[in-house]
Amino acid sequence: MRKTIAVDFFHVESPIAFENILRTTMRIRSGALRNEPTTGGTIRLRKDGNRDGSIFGDMMRIRQDEPTIVASTNGAETPVAQADDEGLGVTNAFLYIPDRKILLYQRNRSGVSANRASFYFQQKAHVSQAILFNPILREDIGNKLRSLSGANMLRIKMAPGRVAQDVGEDGPIFQIIKAAREMESPVVDIKFSLGRGRRGSLNLKNMFDAIRWTEAKHEEGMELDALEVIAREEGAEKVEILDLLEARFKFALQIESTKQIEEFYRRRIDCLFEIWAQCARKVPRF
Repeated sequence: MRKTIAVDFFHVESPIAFENILRTTMRIRSGALRNEPTTGGTIRLRKDGNRDGSIFGDMMRIRQDEPTIVASTNGAETPVAQADDEGLGVTNAFLYIPDRKILLYQRNRSGVSANRASFYFQQKAHVSQAILFNPILREDIGNKLRSLSGANMLRIKMAPGRVAQDVGEDGPIFQIIKAAREMESPVVDIKFSLGRGRRGSLNLKNMFDAIRWTEAKHEEGMELDALEVIAREEGAEKVEILDLLEARFKFALQIESTKQIEEFYRRRIDCLFEIWAQCARKVPRF
C-alpha cells in the first residue's frame, strides 16, 4: 500500500541556534521527562538522530480523549491502551537543515502541529523567548509580502469549530471565534479594512501577528478557506491580492507503507531527505 507523505517548509527564528535547542532536547532520556501536557493530549519527542549535518526526528501526540480500538475487517474488535497513561500515538516526522535554518515538517493534523512542536522545544530547552516556525511562501509572494509599504485589507475565512478553547487565549480574532461559538456559526469571514476612499494602512505589525496566529491554528487543524492580504508593494501604484494560503511552499512524495513501526519511521525520514534533495534549490534563501 502506498502512502503520501506531505511536507510543509518553515523558516526557523530562534533566540539561540535551533540545532542547539534540538540537541538539548535530544539529551533528555526517553521517558516521562520528555512529555509535555497540552490541551490536545501529551506530546513528546519520540525519536531523534543526525545525518550529514542535519537533525531529524519524530514528534508524537498521545491521544487519550477517546477509547482506542484495533478493528478487523471481519468485524472483530480489540480494545487497546486501556491504562490511564496510555493512548493512541500519532506522529509527525521532521528534518532540520541548520545551515539554511529550514525545517521540513510532515503534515499530520491528528498529530503534533508545527506550532505545538515549537512550543515543546522552547519548554524542554528552557528558552524564555518564543521559537517561531514561519511558513515559507513561494519566493514571488514572499518578496511582495516583505516589501509591503501598506495594506488595505486582511481577509480571514475559517471554520473555527476545531480551535481549542485554550486557557489564556486572547486577542481580537479569538474573541470573534468565541462569539461565533455563541452564535453557533460554523464559518467566520473576517475582513479588516480601511474602507473606501481612506488613505493610510492597516497596522502591519498587528496584521502579521494575526496572520501568524491564523496559520498556527490552521496547523492545529482549523479549517481555513481564505487568508488574503490586499496590499501595495513599496514603490508600486496599484494594489494586489496576495493569497497566502495558496502561496505556502509544500511538497509531497509517496512511499510504501508498512505496519512495522520502526521501519515506517525510517521510510518517512528517508522520504524527508529525498524531498529536501529535490527542493533545496527551489526554497528561498533567508
